[in-house]
Amino acid sequence: MFCTNCGKKLNENEHFCKYCGKMIVLKEKNVVYSNNIHKDEKEKAKPDLEQIYLNTNKENFCKDKINICAFLFGPYYLLYRKMYLYGIIWLLLNFFVGIFTSNWISFLFYIVLAFYFALEFNFLYQKKMEDDLKQVNKLDKNNQVDFCKRKGGTTILSIIIALIISFFLHSLIETYKSYEIINNDNPYGYEEYYR
Repeated sequence: MFCTNCGKKLNENEHFCKYCGKMIVLKEKNVVYSNNIHKDEKEKAKPDLEQIYLNTNKENFCKDKINICAFLFGPYYLLYRKMYLYGIIWLLLNFFVGIFTSNWISFLFYIVLAFYFALEFNFLYQKKMEDDLKQVNKLDKNNQVDFCKRKGGTTILSIIIALIISFFLHSLIETYKSYEIINNDNPYGYEEYYR
């Protein structure tokens, strides 16, 4: 370390120059202080990516909270929040349970899944957000915001598509069940029945 006033060599732990008496530490502290201010300003300028991803208040998605929307709206809420895999699995499970069981069992199965996702939705959603935000660091500031809006937030289109598919699947279930009833009432088939 050298004195900024006289240029003589000094030891690292000296606070004053032993040749000219100038205080040295103050200047170094000022440099460190100004670097910290600059760093704080950078942090303030950085967008809150979690807030952009969630598109709502962060407190609504605390891991220990129960998500009522997941219970009330079921797989459609999962699709609305862009959790496509879980939403599609839920719809398909309901479809297959509806085909092979009675309406009451199908309804009870739906309620059990609704309770499960009401309890676990926030945890699963936070995990999805953390996984998606790991990819953000490689992007520049503008692309980070676009990425968070694209991966997170909400979408209505997936709900519309899911409702159309659900209506179609429900029609298939009812057709299958009515076909089973006809076959069970007439074990010989239509030809034998009308003879």
